[in-house]
Amino acid sequence: MSEGQASVTVDVRGLNCPIPLLKTRKAMAVAAAGESVTVLVTDPDSVLDIRAFAQIEGFSCEVSEAPPGIWCFRLGKP
Repeated sequence: MSEGQASVTVDVRGLNCPIPLLKTRKAMAVAAAGESVTVLVTDPDSVLDIRAFAQIEGFSCEVSEAPPGIWCFRLGKP
């Protein structure tokens, strides 16, 4: 797998906090260095939680909202 390529997608649309964060943590725990995890969420509180989690853990974090109300995170593991 090339560096930065998504290794897994975590689709937690429709689930509320803390489930999206817990599933994101689990996916990042098994991701290898250089891999990334894509996370799809609809819970606005989870957007803040996942950003904070990425910052605390030192993961890269890109987020976009498309379509409105669905956020797509791409977290990278160094």
